[in-house]
Amino acid sequence: MVTVSTGSIIFPSVAARWAWDSSTKVTLGERSYQGPAVVWDPGLVKTFMAWTGIDSSHSLNVISSSDMKTWSNKVTLSLGASTIGQCVDSLDMVYYPTSPSIYIAYNQVDTTFGWCNANHIYVIYSNDGTSFSPPCLVTSTPVCTNDQGCASENQMSGP
Repeated sequence: MVTVSTGSIIFPSVAARWAWDSSTKVTLGERSYQGPAVVWDPGLVKTFMAWTGIDSSHSLNVISSSDMKTWSNKVTLSLGASTIGQCVDSLDMVYYPTSPSIYIAYNQVDTTFGWCNANHIYVIYSNDGTSFSPPCLVTSTPVCTNDQGCASENQMSGP
């Protein structure tokens, strides 16, 4: 059962209507500061999972599975979310059938001054889950040079 609260809005609890078969549990040897994003591509008959790694640039990673038990074809993209772990936000992924492609949206947080600073939302896409487009910048916040903290409207993430 899951309950999500975002300030004053509370989403109702959701529960599966079937018992989870724990024999299908798979633990990957990967770690992340945030949870993964998962999407099903019916054209490729594969599930794709993306996450930000715990390496120094918090690189984006993608892996695929045809049965959700065996995961392979891990791709580590040379795109980093941030150089400071607490500035890493979760990413999101969606399958768009008209393309057909999977799209990943992620927040790259500038840490030039040593704290979570300007935010840059990017989107990348792939037709096969292994080769990805160059990042496309969707939006940014301005860089804050005040080490005492910036106005909250400048921050999309971070502490």
